[in-house]
Amino acid sequence: MPGPWWSLFDYRMEVSSPGGLLPEIRMDDLRARARVHQSRNPRIVRALVDLGFMRDQGEGIPRLFAEMEGFFLPEPELEATGTLFLLTLRNTPTFSEADNAFLASLGSEELSDVDFRALLEAVRHGVVDNARMRQMAGLDTLGASRVLRSLRDRNLLLLHGAAAGSYYELSDRFPAHPSPPHASPSALNSGESSANGGEPARDGGELPSNGGESVPAGRTP
Repeated sequence: MPGPWWSLFDYRMEVSSPGGLLPEIRMDDLRARARVHQSRNPRIVRALVDLGFMRDQGEGIPRLFAEMEGFFLPEPELEATGTLFLLTLRNTPTFSEADNAFLASLGSEELSDVDFRALLEAVRHGVVDNARMRQMAGLDTLGASRVLRSLRDRNLLLLHGAAAGSYYELSDRFPAHPSPPHASPSALNSGESSANGGEPARDGGELPSNGGESVPAGRTP
């Protein structure tokens, strides 16, 4: 059976794989970023895992969604028939007029990519928390805390609550861009338990700010 093939267009890339979905895999679970996995050729997969060429953990689709979101691109489009699985990736940025207005309001503020993503999350949804940062930026709990606290210390975010219930809103430095009504932090956690949904229960002192390369905030989408 032939392997996957891809087609590149001006505004999208399509990857087609023959064979469709295996019976235990549901399209709704893939679109919900669930870590579901079944090997079509389990012995080959096991050999590749043992050799360190891949990980047999069902993390590919969730990571793909997170990467697209991290670059402010539309969610991957997944389609399946009985004989074919089709993945479409589009390169049209998802910035709205409100997002562009917020970008302009940042002026010359120096932000790393992950700083910018945290702020834009607060603009779009009214709130950002540790669990959401881990999901969209691939950080661990400590790394997400470091980013959020750095933005708080720069008066870009305001901290509310404590320990597992903590979350951040956009600061009053941006009066022209009030935060919209938001869901509870637990809703942002996309089903993650409240035990790890927010800041660590005890703050052991200020952590260094994010060490990523700084870029001007006044970027063009």
